[in-house]
Amino acid sequence: MPHVLTQTWPYFSATPEQRLEDLHAAFIDPEIDAVICIRGGYGSNYLLEGLDLDLLRRHRKPFIGYSDHTAIGTWMLDQSDVPVLHGRWWQRTFRAEMAWIC
Repeated sequence: MPHVLTQTWPYFSATPEQRLEDLHAAFIDPEIDAVICIRGGYGSNYLLEGLDLDLLRRHRKPFIGYSDHTAIGTWMLDQSDVPVLHGRWWQRTFRAEMAWIC
């Protein structure tokens, strides 16, 4: 997920297009078993329109999020039958330097 590592865009980790590209890459990557969001998802609603639902159906894996990720998780579940879990906010569990993962 190269865009979230640079975090050059103000407030968000990247532009909506770049964040969407990273999300799609996480679903495509065979090394990733589940997409787990460990931070808040403010702005995730900007990704709804660009979600590639066919890609999600072809590379079906669990999406786990909380709070603001509810919108994107509900959309995924409703539109593509991706397994979605309303999970805890993981950032407090992991070290601060790992907070860029999602």
